[in-house]
Amino acid sequence: MTLEPPDDPSAVVAVIVEDEGDVNDDYDDDDEEGRDEDDVGVVRIHDRGGGGRRMTRTNNNNNNNNKNNNKGRINDEGGGARTNGANSVGNGVRYNNNNNNNKKKKKNNSNNNNNSNKNNKKNDRINDLVAMSSSTNYALAISQIVQTLISAYDAGRSLNFTALKARTARSHKLPGVPKLTDILSSIPVEYRPKLLPFLRRKPVRTASGVAVVAVMSKPHRCPHIAMTGGVCVYCPGGPDSDFEYSTQAYTGYEPTSMRAIRARYDPYGQARGRIAQLRGLGHDVDKVEFIIMGGTFMSLDGGYKDYFIRNLHDAISGHRSSCVEEAVRYSEQSTIKCIGITIETRPDYCLKPHLSEMLGYGCTRIEIGVQSVYESVARETNRGHTVNAVTNSFHLAKDCGFKVVTHMMPDLPNTGLERDTVGFVEFFENPNFRPDGLKLYPTLVIRGTGLYELWKTGRYVNYTPDELVELTANVMAMVPPWTRVYRIQRDIPMPLVSSGVEHGNLRELALARMRDLDLPCKDIRTREVGMKQIQESMSPDDVELIRRDYVANGGWETFLSYEDPAKDILIGLLRLRKASSVAFRPEISEVPSSIVRELHVYGTAVAVSGRDPTRFQHQGFGMLLMEEAERIARDEHGSSKILVISGVGTRHYYRKMGLSGQSRVTGDAPVRSTPSTAGNKVQILVEGKEETAIAAVWVNDGIDRCRVGFLPRHMVKHAARYDGAVAQVTRVFSGDQEKCDTAERRAFYKNHGCCLAAIIAWLSHHNNE
Repeated sequence: MTLEPPDDPSAVVAVIVEDEGDVNDDYDDDDEEGRDEDDVGVVRIHDRGGGGRRMTRTNNNNNNNNKNNNKGRINDEGGGARTNGANSVGNGVRYNNNNNNNKKKKKNNSNNNNNSNKNNKKNDRINDLVAMSSSTNYALAISQIVQTLISAYDAGRSLNFTALKARTARSHKLPGVPKLTDILSSIPVEYRPKLLPFLRRKPVRTASGVAVVAVMSKPHRCPHIAMTGGVCVYCPGGPDSDFEYSTQAYTGYEPTSMRAIRARYDPYGQARGRIAQLRGLGHDVDKVEFIIMGGTFMSLDGGYKDYFIRNLHDAISGHRSSCVEEAVRYSEQSTIKCIGITIETRPDYCLKPHLSEMLGYGCTRIEIGVQSVYESVARETNRGHTVNAVTNSFHLAKDCGFKVVTHMMPDLPNTGLERDTVGFVEFFENPNFRPDGLKLYPTLVIRGTGLYELWKTGRYVNYTPDELVELTANVMAMVPPWTRVYRIQRDIPMPLVSSGVEHGNLRELALARMRDLDLPCKDIRTREVGMKQIQESMSPDDVELIRRDYVANGGWETFLSYEDPAKDILIGLLRLRKASSVAFRPEISEVPSSIVRELHVYGTAVAVSGRDPTRFQHQGFGMLLMEEAERIARDEHGSSKILVISGVGTRHYYRKMGLSGQSRVTGDAPVRSTPSTAGNKVQILVEGKEETAIAAVWVNDGIDRCRVGFLPRHMVKHAARYDGAVAQVTRVFSGDQEKCDTAERRAFYKNHGCCLAAIIAWLSHHNNE
């Protein structure tokens, strides 16, 4: 079954009804999410006279306890934000409870009361009948949709899913189309794996192999106010801003902010709610990565930080823990695996004590606000730190094994197109910077900030839309192949922006501009196999190991990746670092050590214990990358120990490789001496012919793991079920390319999934040795 784009005008209307409020759908980042179905609210925009704009948010939540929590209004002409709610308390958020205001006086008129009671009972009976009829029609509509989907799948027919929902809603006289979550929950268990790939909304959410869950800490003041006397000139949000109920640097109207407000900033509620929402939209949530947003988390008191992290781990394990150590133990054994935690911070809160603390939390990635490489710009925007503090934080973080993602802001005051361009050249080429990831946030003018006053008086002017697209395209062309561009532009609703980005699809426009100029885009996100499959329907044919070496922050970095160079598709990567001489962690500095800072295989997420021949995770690429990293660490780095920074939920994966953790709760990476047992596995294959080893795997059920590429046994056995597959694979492995042309290999790959690509990659790697 294939799903077609809507061609019925009524179906298009149905899409608008269901997706109302979505932001940046096609190019939405996988951590700062756009609004999903059943999200906290719908945004309606009203134009006002005199150039002003007003945004009113209404709540779609059907939960009676939270029904009125998110209703609010923001006026661009002035005044603070107001949030009305019932019994709202705490967490640094101000709520105005108006339930008890303007109470009407009761009249003691018994006749009126009797008449009122009779009318109420009559209305209740009518409402009950209407609700019963509506509920019955809704259930019948969902049943009809599910039956049609199953029939279309069994018959192999194409189906316009959006038109089907709209047509069914009209026939049953429903006020709107049925929710996708209700449809998914009604699909029989045996058909769920078959239909989910066609029905899953926003597949980009898990296209990178993990479900990202963004959560926010409670609102708190920026830590450098005491030193500089104020926040950064462009920064909205925080307790002292027009958006006093929001966290620092956010307005409270971003999707993640609205979910946090609805949950009263409770980390457990935020995490559980978002995971349930993603699952309801058809996504696999067996692998979860948390991103802690909202101000400088590491500046908060230790008790609150422990409480926050403990509740995140408890949210996936379902166990209520009394301390972080207990929460980590239960999280490690949970069905849902926490594969990592990302924390947003500042360079002056990324020092040795902070880094050690973050390791204890299970953090594997750090997002550092840099904004500019110019000392003068940092001073004039009131950043409260120096550029030297930025480079020092990069150095310390990478020597601890963290992945370093930076936030950069072009179009700041006292810059310009030429100066911004030169600054990004410095950022990517200077070894003191060279980040692993980038979030590009063009400067926005928002009411209540110092920058707004500069803009209002004419002392600051933003780039024009064309200039901004041109600059973004040039920056994307500079990005090296080991850097991932996680996001371009903030997810702040446009009615709150007085001046700045005018297009909601800036990344798309920049990529189109690059195609016009014939500029290549080499960043990781653009080349990921999952993104290629979703956006361009491309899959790799010939996969090979590619190595890139560079120097960054005092260390030797090696970037290993499995790619299809002809199609420019990236399947998996590994970041290996030879630790510098100033590494302060004892497990790193006591003996010469190398650190695996990241190991990631892309493609649609697959459960930790699951297998899917049509996807790329759990096909052996990770094992191959680790084997090569061990060889480099042993033979080239001269290291006697290799360390891997690991999320709490992935420790068991490295234990299966023979690694063991020195400490359960301090975040120490699993370690192993580099003379590993992997060489013995290689020797088994070298002693005999490739086709003999493969045949032995097919007929011998006692072999637990395939010796060719370390693939799971059933993956290779799967190929033997097809007529002619044995002879065809044997010809490929024996190197007889004349008998197995490219078309034949592609046909086999199409039938047998990722198995062939991984085995060929393994053979190519060892033939080169």
